[in-house]
Amino acid sequence: MTFRPTPAPLGGLSVGELFALLADSVEATTLRLGSSIALLPLEPWVFPNQDNSNHDTTITTMAGHAPLVRTTLGKQAPALSAWPYPIPAMPTVEIGRTRQAGIRIDQPTISRVHAELVRVPGGLQLRDRGSYNGTMLNGRVVGSGEAAALSDGDVVTLGETQLLYGSLQHFAKIAPKLNHPKR
Repeated sequence: MTFRPTPAPLGGLSVGELFALLADSVEATTLRLGSSIALLPLEPWVFPNQDNSNHDTTITTMAGHAPLVRTTLGKQAPALSAWPYPIPAMPTVEIGRTRQAGIRIDQPTISRVHAELVRVPGGLQLRDRGSYNGTMLNGRVVGSGEAAALSDGDVVTLGETQLLYGSLQHFAKIAPKLNHPKR
């Protein structure tokens, strides 16, 4: 299977740009992103080198390991750009491949309507919508129709797509801890 990055959301910013903005101001980043919570693809993230060289790039993963992420289908190629998925302030947000989804992820293992995020007092819940390739939260299967509470730093797996859930406050705290190994 060939990795195909999801197209950037309209007016979107890359994960690298998100972390650069978070270093300056969480409030300004919230305004730019249009949300204070997001899902970030757990792909190798590509940042420009500190010396602004056009020749090399810095590959960063959340674990700070090698520039490839292991998936159940094998190794996933590094993304040239990964795009955060802001979570709209709606009672229910569908996640899927369909253009009508509130969060559209155009990957082959994502169902047309794969899952949904439901606002409840105190936070968000993830609910599988009968997807073909399944939904997991931190490695645990979320059954069809089952609701699972989300917390900062949770890993949501939809088919073969892995996403990191969190508030921008949370991402601002972990941004300085990211390891930037040279390629």
